[in-house]
Amino acid sequence: MATIRMTFNGKAVNEATFGDALKDAILISAMGMIQAKILGALTPQEASLITLHFSGRSLESLSFRIEGPEAIARKALAATKGKYPLDLAVH
Repeated sequence: MATIRMTFNGKAVNEATFGDALKDAILISAMGMIQAKILGALTPQEASLITLHFSGRSLESLSFRIEGPEAIARKALAATKGKYPLDLAVH
């Protein structure tokens, strides 16, 4: 019988851990896509004034908060076109 070794995101996985590793990768990918969409809509100076907070343990529970000056946070929120559960924390 052949031996099969798998690595996912640089970590060894087996049958028991593959599903969790795949879910983690999807979660990280989703966060990266949202971050890219938001930061792509802002100038470098605007982007330096906001903080994106991601929390959750799965795609179903994932939530985001944009923190920063109101006008910039609202511009960042508009870039998501209402597709994600986002909160604003403006100052």
